[in-house]
Amino acid sequence: MIRSGDLEGARVALEAARRNGASLVRLPFYLGTTEMLLGRPAHARRWLEEAVRREPAYAPARTNLARL
Repeated sequence: MIRSGDLEGARVALEAARRNGASLVRLPFYLGTTEMLLGRPAHARRWLEEAVRREPAYAPARTNLARL
């Protein structure tokens, strides 16, 4: 969905995956990045901070968090 430009659709799908207990370690990163691209910095920060907490060495999460 993100590749096709449907960011809101991607956000909804990612949020559904989270609610359904998807065990993706990088789900907070994907949620945070999608929220960032949608122009929702407060929501993005919440998820990107969680992404960094889960995976401190994951540079893309740190980079996106710094962009906010």
